[in-house]
Amino acid sequence: MYRDDRDERKDTVTQETCTITENEVTSATQNLVQNKAVGEGNIPAEFLQNIGENGIQVITKLMNNIYRTGNIPADFTENIFIPIPKVQEAQDCSDFRTISLISHASKILLKLINTESRL
Repeated sequence: MYRDDRDERKDTVTQETCTITENEVTSATQNLVQNKAVGEGNIPAEFLQNIGENGIQVITKLMNNIYRTGNIPADFTENIFIPIPKVQEAQDCSDFRTISLISHASKILLKLINTESRL
């Protein structure tokens, strides 16, 4: 889901200086789809959408730190994969489709990175 080809050093800082704003975090948070299953973090989108100004500031600081250093928290990379049978009595891999439950905090990060990469 995340690919980072930089060195494994913990103090790595990106060459470009990009600052994610509170408005960008608010927009990414408000665009989360409600009533969806939560990922590994068990935090529903509705909670993040109602976290308030102080919460947005904390998330913004976290996202900027992740973006600047490239150090993604482990719980952001943990997903739950669920095989769903396409047919009754499915046995072969081709008889299933897989859905992935990704944490909503990770979805915010992905939206922010996607937005920054388009600039």
